[in-house]
Amino acid sequence: MSEQSINHDPPEWHRRYLAEREKARAAGEDSFISLEVFEADLRKELGSMSADIYMNLGVAPIPPEPESCLGIAIQTIGKMPIHALRHPVEGDTNGWYIWCGGYSEEEDFFQPLCFEHLIDHIPQVQKYLSLPPGYRFLIDDSGNVDIWFDESLLKV
Repeated sequence: MSEQSINHDPPEWHRRYLAEREKARAAGEDSFISLEVFEADLRKELGSMSADIYMNLGVAPIPPEPESCLGIAIQTIGKMPIHALRHPVEGDTNGWYIWCGGYSEEEDFFQPLCFEHLIDHIPQVQKYLSLPPGYRFLIDDSGNVDIWFDESLLKV
C-alpha cells in the first residue's frame, strides 16, 4: 500500500459513501452484511458442498491454516487444466502446489502465495483444498474433476 493511501484522508466520494451507509444503518435500511457474516455464510455453503467430496473418498478433511503458504505458478493462471498436489505440511507451508496448463522444471516455476489469497486467483479449487497430504486433483476446462491419492507425494 502506498504511503499516501495510509496517511491521508479518503477521497470525497468514499466519505459520502460511508456517510450514506451510516444513515442507512441508523434507519435499519442497510442491506449490507459484515465481512464476518459473509465469510461464515460462505464457509458454511462451501463446507456442505465439500463434505460430499470427503465422504465419498473416505477421508477426513485437513484444511490448510489461513496464514499458511503454498506454491503456485502464477504465470500459468488462466490455462487449463488446473493441477494441484499436496505434500506434507512443513513449517509455514500447507503442502499445496498448484499450476495450470503445462508443468515446468524451471527453478522459479512456483512462487509462494498466502493461502488466504489463493481464491482471488483460482476460485475453482477451494472446495478441494482440505484434501489431506498425498492427494492430487485435476480440473479440466469442462469443470470435470479427477481426485486421486499418490503415495509418492508423502515421501519428500
